[in-house]
Amino acid sequence: MDKLCLFCKKNIAVNKFCSLKCFQKNRSVGKYVYKSCEECGKVRRLLLRYIKHYGWGKFCSKKCQYLGSVGEKSSCWKGDNITYTALHSWVYRRRGKPNKCEFNHEHRGRFDWANKSGLYERVLDDWIMLCRSCHLRYDYSDLRRKKMSHNAKNAERDKLGRFVGNIN
Repeated sequence: MDKLCLFCKKNIAVNKFCSLKCFQKNRSVGKYVYKSCEECGKVRRLLLRYIKHYGWGKFCSKKCQYLGSVGEKSSCWKGDNITYTALHSWVYRRRGKPNKCEFNHEHRGRFDWANKSGLYERVLDDWIMLCRSCHLRYDYSDLRRKKMSHNAKNAERDKLGRFVGNIN
């Protein structure tokens, strides 16, 4: 009893397909979907099985995939609940490496980003470049030290003794 190839309809003795080529072509017939990139909007044709099995189809390229998952679009984005170190890294990426002291331009050595208000929020205008010695003098001036210690005493703390929220 002769069978027919499911793709090209040739007579075959065994199996469902006459060749590997017919098998592969049959897998993709009528199973294409047109999807637009979530980042740039470019439309492209994808096999439905790639979308189902591998989760492909959201982005058209690695570049769009990266742009679609950085900053506020990231699943790890914390908004204003950011840690001290992560906030300094955020400022460093946005404003670059500090290269001068804004209090005394003649100072040399290491430079830091210093927070002006002490609130540590995502506001780039709230940061200044200072040399290490000016930074320590600025952060631990008498008036500011009193303000920070007073606010720290009245601030909420979690079970481990860390501050919760902003210290105002």
